[in-house]
Amino acid sequence: MLIKQLFLLLLFVLLVADAAAQESRRTTAESYLARGNNWMAKGEWEHAIADFELAIASAPNFGGAYYNRGVARLRKGDLAGAHHDFDRALQLNPRYVEAFVNRGEVRYQQDDPAGALSDNSRALELQPRQFEAWNNRGFVRGELGDLAGALADLNQALKLKPKLPGALCNRGKVKFKLGDYGGALADYNQALKLAPDDVRALSDRGGIHAQQGDWDGALRDYDRALALDPHCATAWFNRAEVWKEHGDWERALSDYNRCIENDPGFADAYGQRGLCRLRLGQEAAAQEDFAACLKLNPKLQADLEKQIRQAQQLR
Repeated sequence: MLIKQLFLLLLFVLLVADAAAQESRRTTAESYLARGNNWMAKGEWEHAIADFELAIASAPNFGGAYYNRGVARLRKGDLAGAHHDFDRALQLNPRYVEAFVNRGEVRYQQDDPAGALSDNSRALELQPRQFEAWNNRGFVRGELGDLAGALADLNQALKLKPKLPGALCNRGKVKFKLGDYGGALADYNQALKLAPDDVRALSDRGGIHAQQGDWDGALRDYDRALALDPHCATAWFNRAEVWKEHGDWERALSDYNRCIENDPGFADAYGQRGLCRLRLGQEAAAQEDFAACLKLNPKLQADLEKQIRQAQQLR
């Protein structure tokens, strides 16, 4: 009897000690997590990741540490690492709404729009007021051509959070595709009131001005976007389109060059630069650009060949 009591006492002591050790490890992990969050707020992704790894080493089942490391890896551009971390966070907590939202972003960037839709839909099942999930799903639907579904999602995102510049830009893009240029312009104007230095909004609004024949307005927006971010390939491309529209082939060529410098995978930029070179009599260089364009995106062939025939007739 005495031996049994001693055994039970020893077991109790061991359980208490183990619980104390686990609590200590958890406290240590939370300290590393807090420090990692501070690094992340400063954009110091490597330092943040290092601290989140220390948190995970201290508490291997700490879902929040995996999630935060996933966010840091996503911001750093490590899509595979981020995907792994969000997977692990969701294994530990299958109802981790933010992990679904962020994994959806990763999946979209990994050319898995179906996976992105699935993750954001699951997030909304768990938390119907998750405005980021409405916004992200709306964006993906718009890119896939489901414009009615996209508009409904983005309207809901803005109903929940009316001053969300990203959702306003996304809705503006959908309205533009639907031919509602006035509505699109209103959304981009509102987005730029909230975030005056939003390069994407400036570049996109420039496209609306160009569509409406307001070339000066378009150039103002593109110039402003490029002053803020000289590495914005889309703004270089869009401004080149304005120069091309006005027959200023040299300026257009210069801007297409800058576009390709900043995004060597921008297929259409090679095609359009080739057309400029064709108009400037640079036949060999133009053919090289056409080949590069179609290598990157063979789906552009029919449209590019049509533009080439038109350019040749105008020479």
